[in-house]
Amino acid sequence: MSPQGTAAYDGLNPVLVSPAPGGAHNWYPMAFNPTTGLVYLPARQGSFALHVPDKGWVSNTNNWNRGQDDTYHGPLLARYNAAPPMTGLLLAWDPARQQQVWRGSLPQVESGGVLATAGNLIFQGRSDGVLCAYRATDGKQLWQFDAGTGIMAPPVTYLLNGVQYVTIMVGWGGSAGLNNIPGSGVVKPGFGRILTFALDAHAKLEVPPFSHPGTPSASIHMNATPVMIREGEILYSQQCFYCHGVGVVSSSGVPDLRYASAATHHQFESIVLGGAYQQMGMPSFKDALKPDQVRAIEAYVLSRAAASQ
Repeated sequence: MSPQGTAAYDGLNPVLVSPAPGGAHNWYPMAFNPTTGLVYLPARQGSFALHVPDKGWVSNTNNWNRGQDDTYHGPLLARYNAAPPMTGLLLAWDPARQQQVWRGSLPQVESGGVLATAGNLIFQGRSDGVLCAYRATDGKQLWQFDAGTGIMAPPVTYLLNGVQYVTIMVGWGGSAGLNNIPGSGVVKPGFGRILTFALDAHAKLEVPPFSHPGTPSASIHMNATPVMIREGEILYSQQCFYCHGVGVVSSSGVPDLRYASAATHHQFESIVLGGAYQQMGMPSFKDALKPDQVRAIEAYVLSRAAASQ
């Protein structure tokens, strides 16, 4: 999967690694059908990560502690940016013969866990909120339903009073939703819900709106130099993107900072350093950042908001 000439490890030299930390198949549950003898895997192909070891790294278990140099702008960066886009797949794998039986290409990278049933069906949700049913033997899509919000969890099925039901927890978040890695394709953030399906059922789903109105804009003006904004970009990539998304673009329930109000910016330091929002899940970074670094991050956030217009 890697471009020619890459390696997984080269001492302290930068390397391109594939698959990326999100894996080719990671935490989304797979399923096994004993009748077909196949394993059904949610997978992604062609993911890359640029790993640049920090030569001055010292272990600090109070922080992310990755040992990654986020200031790198060397020649491998262009190769990383030029890599083909990732693709999402649903794979049917024969574990006895160690070979693929069929694959279904998905319209986005991230897809949820898989359910296999005795009725020769495979159910799987996707990041764009669509729940699909496939024929287990050949992968033909038989049915789909728009659940309104991205899906990560696997469906479950059960029998109650002679009626078979399929239930799925719908919600978009986790590592994929928080990081919002570029190239992941269509994702649909929204309010979580539990949906249950049965044959001959006719209920309609009303999906409440979940988005900011319009495009983001900088709510305050800050006199910031390009150097300050660049410093903020590096600090943001070191401390903030894990929850607020790459490039300050959030696709989950965590606030998209590009839409931060003037009131929020006026207490930016008290939030980041003082822990003003700690009860809402935003910890204090007083052990990791200084006030001037927080200002640089804020300048970068404002620049990203302004660039969205």
